[in-house]
Amino acid sequence: MSLGAFGRIAAACLAGRSAWPPRAAVFLSRPALQCMCLHNSSQQQGSLPKTSLSQPPWPETILPDPVDESEHHKELVKKVNDLIAKGQFGRLFAVVYFSSRQWKVTNEDLVALDCSVEAKCGDRIRLEKVLLVGGENFTLVGKPLLGKDLVRVEATVIEQTESRPKIVQKFWKRHGYQRRKSLTVRFITKRFIGDYDPTLEMIYRHTAAMDGEFVHFEILDTAGQDEDSLQIEEKIKWGDGFAVVYSVTDRCSFDEVMRLCFLINHIHSNARKGTGDLPPVVIVANKKDLQFDRMVSTEDGEKLAKALKYPCYEISTRDSYEETAMVFNALYYELMKQGNLSPGSFKKRSVSKLMEKIPKLYANSTLSANGRSLSFNSFRDYIPE
Repeated sequence: MSLGAFGRIAAACLAGRSAWPPRAAVFLSRPALQCMCLHNSSQQQGSLPKTSLSQPPWPETILPDPVDESEHHKELVKKVNDLIAKGQFGRLFAVVYFSSRQWKVTNEDLVALDCSVEAKCGDRIRLEKVLLVGGENFTLVGKPLLGKDLVRVEATVIEQTESRPKIVQKFWKRHGYQRRKSLTVRFITKRFIGDYDPTLEMIYRHTAAMDGEFVHFEILDTAGQDEDSLQIEEKIKWGDGFAVVYSVTDRCSFDEVMRLCFLINHIHSNARKGTGDLPPVVIVANKKDLQFDRMVSTEDGEKLAKALKYPCYEISTRDSYEETAMVFNALYYELMKQGNLSPGSFKKRSVSKLMEKIPKLYANSTLSANGRSLSFNSFRDYIPE
């Protein structure tokens, strides 16, 4: 039985002092990529290690040998076909990009879409953008999409209304786990809030204890909207330290980590010419509690972090406040390596009109007179169609 037949099988079974605070930024790309940046205005020499993205020459992309790639592809297809022939494929699932969203789906489940489907009730439709398919003993990941000759994913339109056409997809969207998490909200409130409006952009000002001393944070939680390059650049310039956060349940967010790290280093290397300092960066793998939905292994995250020479943390914002706070602590200590964080070292820098327009919310009613100040922000970068 061919791998193409697997597609048919799948389709068949699928139907302080008041000194100016240093700032930090947190970036989030859909569906769950976050970056946190910690912004200190001092320009002192630091002790952070150089990374492969710090300065030219940038790392070259070495393409695999076509012959070796073809042989590897044939071997993989043969293994998957053998599993299918023996019926040892277990629970089939896939991740598809449809109606401007990613859907993790399995067989015999409903998905309601807020869009018009150009098909009548009872029609079969083919889902073109397949990011990943897998079973009990295999996973096929697209780069970025799986070829149409490799897998076929179909759905049946069972109902259409003026407001919400419904589709039976041979893959399942796990509604109970469809949640947007925010490191920022978890850190500030110490509570996990599974349902909040992620489109609201806000700068939170929060005080936390670090080594027996009060530290004042500014945390910018940005809206999940498309942003042009100028907006992204302004928000990256706003901070001095970053935590690039991806979801272990979303391979696309993991693939965005490298791009965001490059942007951070590239923009700050131009802005800090002659200082030798680049902002501290930590990589964070979120949603480790969703082992059933995991698409990025712990080893993959550690390997990427090692290649970039950044620390890596795997956390669950739902299960642990301590793990969430650890991310902010790591940014604070990494920034400490760049110099003295005494309040007097903070120099007020000019703020762009873009940043001035963002509303601010004080999360603490009182601030310590001998505290230090740090700040954070976030934005979402959408996966292209």
